[in-house]
Amino acid sequence: MSDTQDRPTQDGYDDLLLAIVDALEAEGFDLESNRLYDFIDPDVLEKLLESATGPVTVTFTAGEYQVTVTPTTVIVSEQASTATGRN
Repeated sequence: MSDTQDRPTQDGYDDLLLAIVDALEAEGFDLESNRLYDFIDPDVLEKLLESATGPVTVTFTAGEYQVTVTPTTVIVSEQASTATGRN
């Protein structure tokens, strides 16, 4: 299963964090036990996306999920090895 969130760009940082959190929660990721900062620095992610002069995609792992972020979308999916039962 994969969850895609279109991210409004008006409020920048807050929208980015909210979109990532919403997408992770929609996949069943336990944000009560895990902090986003444990997996990526949201400040650095925001600066990277804002400073890009061309297309940019950032992918990181949060637990068993792969999170892909562009300036306009957030996609969360289970990692292939987890989804197939391999580690």
